[in-house]
Amino acid sequence: MNKFFRTIVATVGLAALQLAPGARAAVDVAADTTDTLPPHARLTQFLLQEVENPQQLAGYRIAILATDDVDGFDLEVPRRFLTERGATVEVIMPRPAALVRATGSGAIIQQRTHVNLLNPSGEADEASIDRFLDQVVAESYDAVYVPGHRGSVDRLAADDSVAFLRAAARSGRAIFSADNAVLVIARAGLLDGLLQARAFPGAEGTLRGAVYRPTADDAPGTIAGVYFSRSAFEMPQLMERLVDTLTSKPALSDR
Repeated sequence: MNKFFRTIVATVGLAALQLAPGARAAVDVAADTTDTLPPHARLTQFLLQEVENPQQLAGYRIAILATDDVDGFDLEVPRRFLTERGATVEVIMPRPAALVRATGSGAIIQQRTHVNLLNPSGEADEASIDRFLDQVVAESYDAVYVPGHRGSVDRLAADDSVAFLRAAARSGRAIFSADNAVLVIARAGLLDGLLQARAFPGAEGTLRGAVYRPTADDAPGTIAGVYFSRSAFEMPQLMERLVDTLTSKPALSDR
């Protein structure tokens, strides 16, 4: 069993992946009444759904901002969901200080290709990364997603991450976060200039969201949506909102 499915099993249980044909059909039939499904069933339906349009998000670029101890479910499920629909998804992370080693003639920058993750089961694993934060600019992405981390988010709330999120908001990019990653959004000050609170139907009541209004010294006319979920059971709503937000305007590559 590969690590993606191990992550799902740890979150919703092995039974969700071994549904009998009749049970799976019942979940599929319930698609028209999703709002009445219990959280577990709705999450299962989301994980097992077929990809209707593999080009739905073609041309859109999404950054996933993560660091070590990222939640395996929060990282791998959205990455797979978005990639399967044609989006270009890049996992980016702050460059660990340990990778820059001073020498007598300067600094040696060591390579690293993976981030350490923890699955809901407690099992440690790793996932590939694409770039370090110092190699990208926020304005090159259509949206930013910050997964939850199993433990402290202090390492993710470093100065370079905060600067990246602020730059994304200033340029009008929507920002999405899961679980405790909202603390990083708060440390970036993106919950300080709220213009309008929003609530969307969610498995545990509502999916929280807000509109961020930049301060006077930011670029005028740039308003970014900030959305955050509270648990894995709200991942379907969070991804639906992300897709709707992306497709509401052309991809950067088409502008």
